[in-house]
Amino acid sequence: MKLIKSLAVVVLLGLAGVAYALNLSEAKSQGLVGEKGDGFIAAISANVTPAQASEVQSLVNSINQSRMAEYKSIATNNGTSLSHVESVAGQTLLNMAKPGEYIMDASGNWVKKPS
Repeated sequence: MKLIKSLAVVVLLGLAGVAYALNLSEAKSQGLVGEKGDGFIAAISANVTPAQASEVQSLVNSINQSRMAEYKSIATNNGTSLSHVESVAGQTLLNMAKPGEYIMDASGNWVKKPS
C-alpha cells in the first residue's frame, strides 16, 4: 500500500513537469512524447521537428531525472528493488495514459492508446 501511495507522488511529479514552455501534458497531447513500461517517458522522434528537438529532449530528461530520484526513494523506503518500482510505475502510467496518447507496446513500438 505504501508503494502505491508513493507512486501517486510520481504521477503528480510527472504531470507537473518543470517550468518549460512545453509541459508534459502538452507534449503528450501533441504526440511528442509517450509513456514506456519502465516508468519513463521518451520523445517520439517521428513526431518531433528539428526545431522542437532540444526543448522536447530537455523536458524528457527533466521528467525522467525526477522520476528516477523518486523511484530510488520509493525502492529504499519499501525495501524493494528499483526495477520493481520502475515496472509498477510504468504499468500504472501506461494505464493512466489518456486515449490518443502514445504508449510503447511490449514490442517496443509506439501506439496510440485506444479509447
